[in-house]
Amino acid sequence: MAATTPNSLSPEVLGREDIRRALEEHDFAAVFALAKKYGGLSQNRIAVLCQLTPGKVSTIISGSQRVTSFDVICRIADGLRIPGRFIGLAARSWEHEEQVVLPLVERHGRDGHASDKERSRDGPPRGDARARGRHHRWCRTAR
Repeated sequence: MAATTPNSLSPEVLGREDIRRALEEHDFAAVFALAKKYGGLSQNRIAVLCQLTPGKVSTIISGSQRVTSFDVICRIADGLRIPGRFIGLAARSWEHEEQVVLPLVERHGRDGHASDKERSRDGPPRGDARARGRHHRWCRTAR
């Protein structure tokens, strides 16, 4: 049975104190080593996800080179799905997409429609008339 390789760090790995500390200190040698140990990522997989060469990942893990480039830090955050707040960055674009979807799902009932209370509280969205029209079609119950 072949094991699958993860594509990012799981919430459990990101919740570890040692990972959090390494992220806060921008100690990417420790982050990569812990990602290998607890996240099941190989050096090659880290390289692919973070858009780095395997040699660059190796020099970072060995401590021969530190990550100081803002661009590289952003690629690491995006590649490993590390929330921006963990490493002193603004929320990443993928964080916003995931957060927008979750609250909408939680606010809807079992039938998939917003409750009357939610409709009246939120009101129509601001924006052009076409957006308001889509909002009203969305709020109508299925016939």
